[in-house]
This record gives sequence, C-alpha cells and structure tokens, in this order.
Amino acid sequence: MIKSFTAATREIDDARTAIAEPKSALNLEKNVLKNSVGIISYFPEFEDTGVLKAICAAMPFDCIGATTCLCASGKDADQILFAITVFTSDDCSFKTEALDIAGDYSKNIKRDLKVLLEKEKPALFLSYFPLMQTVSGDMIFGCGGRSNGR
Repeated sequence: MIKSFTAATREIDDARTAIAEPKSALNLEKNVLKNSVGIISYFPEFEDTGVLKAICAAMPFDCIGATTCLCASGKDADQILFAITVFTSDDCSFKTEALDIAGDYSKNIKRDLKVLLEKEKPALFLSYFPLMQTVSGDMIFGCGGRSNGR
C-alpha cells in the first residue's frame, strides 16, 4: 500500500521558513514509512533563490519533479507556490533517475532507458521534463518509445 501526503509553501526567499512549512505539514516523523519519494512542482524562481535545493536537501528521501506556471496543493492554488507530495510505503520501493539530455539527447535517453529497464521493470514510471528552448518535452518523451519491447 502507498500512502501520500501533500504540503506547500509560498516562501520563496527564506530557505529556513520554506523548509519548516512543508516539513511541519507533512509530519515526516509520524507519516514516513520505510520507502518514500517526494514529487515536487514549483514556480521557477524557487530554483533561482536556492529554496528548491534547500527543501529537497532537507527531506529524508529523494525528490523529483518539474517547474510549472500554476501549482496546486490541497486548497491552495497559485502561480508562486512550491508543492510536494510524498509517496510512502513499507512494501513498494521508489527510485529517481535523471537521464542525460545533453548533446545527442535521443541517443542518450535510449541508452539510459535500456540500462534502467534491464535492471528492473517498474510498475509505474513518472516522467518530468525540464523547460528548455532547444528540446521540448514531447521530443524527449518520443525518444523513449518502445525500443525495448516494453
């Protein structure tokens, strides 16, 4: 069974406050089980101010996600928001992985996916794409294809 918990902060400048808000709302000491992962969405300035990095470093699990122009968490919806949803479980495991999208991104993604899928076949695969001017999310997604027959 997987449980999930969500929290958010609007604090974009003060890393200590930005860390304290979601950690308190998530009640990590009580709610986190054996295996966990944080799924984040955030306004791009959270990265620019260092708050994104600070929050992710303060969590006792890996975080992955993407920037967005509108973020929602519970009753909150705003442009300038950092939201984190924690998936946690005693019997499911979670793994985050960043693929190489530099240079020949198509070749790199196919290579990286082949290596990952040879190790294990995930029951669920979530993809998050960066905002780039030269390569779109659709182009990156198209590289994964069904080249491994999976």
